[in-house]
Amino acid sequence: MPAESNLSEYCEWKKERKFIRNGEKVTERNWENRPVAGLPSGGPKKQPVPIRCAYCHGYVEVHVRQLKDKPGPPDHVEHIDIDDANHCKMGDTFTPPHQMSKNPVT
Repeated sequence: MPAESNLSEYCEWKKERKFIRNGEKVTERNWENRPVAGLPSGGPKKQPVPIRCAYCHGYVEVHVRQLKDKPGPPDHVEHIDIDDANHCKMGDTFTPPHQMSKNPVT
């Protein structure tokens, strides 16, 4: 996991793995932690795979730095729901204690 100052630079994405077990096709889906860098900019509908906050499992939107050669914030995620932002340790407006999202991405 990242240092406390870089929490918004990571998210979870649903990784799908297909294989054959005992002659039957099996699809296994697991949430995996990953850096935000490399994801397309935008909300859940713009992502090729489902993503969520790694800490509260709420909906997030990806923000990508537009000009890579200019100073600015790194690629990061922000909560879509203000309640998630207020109660998740990754949120800009976090007020302790940390709580899981009331509307998690499953």
